[in-house]
Amino acid sequence: MPDDLRRGPTTSPSGLTETRNVAERDRIREVLDATGWNVSAAARKLGVERTGLQKRMRALGLKRDSR
Repeated sequence: MPDDLRRGPTTSPSGLTETRNVAERDRIREVLDATGWNVSAAARKLGVERTGLQKRMRALGLKRDSR
């Protein structure tokens, strides 16, 4: 078996979660910027419900003035 497979994963589950959160945060921010921070319009573009987007925004710490 190759050494890299024998050693196991090099990224911890928490590292994967953080990577996913950063990517999600960046994508949501991108769409919000494109819609002038109109949450309803951003939710439509992302294909999610407005309340679900608001929940994710809170969970990811996204606010209009956050960068």
